[in-house]
Amino acid sequence: MEHKPSPDEGLESSGKWGYLQLLMDIDFAEWMNETVRYCDWLLLDMSQLWDDRAWQLPGVTEDERFVLTFAWDSSSWPRSAEEICELIEHYHKHTIVNVHYQ
Repeated sequence: MEHKPSPDEGLESSGKWGYLQLLMDIDFAEWMNETVRYCDWLLLDMSQLWDDRAWQLPGVTEDERFVLTFAWDSSSWPRSAEEICELIEHYHKHTIVNVHYQ
């Protein structure tokens, strides 16, 4: 599948893209959904998020885990994957700190 960027995307598109699909609980999924939308590398129209402009809504498994998919133009690799990892670390550090103080 070739990605044809819209003029307002702000990326120099290579026409090739990649994605990362993650399985997560609802709290993390909601946080990640809101946070990742501000990343300049996100191809929202090819991602699976709670957004009217997204390609598809997140999936849900039988045990209520949510599947989010983050797509990017290949020109933003590896920054896109590194930023996703940083967001995951940030969320879990923040969550662990809050659990210890409650």
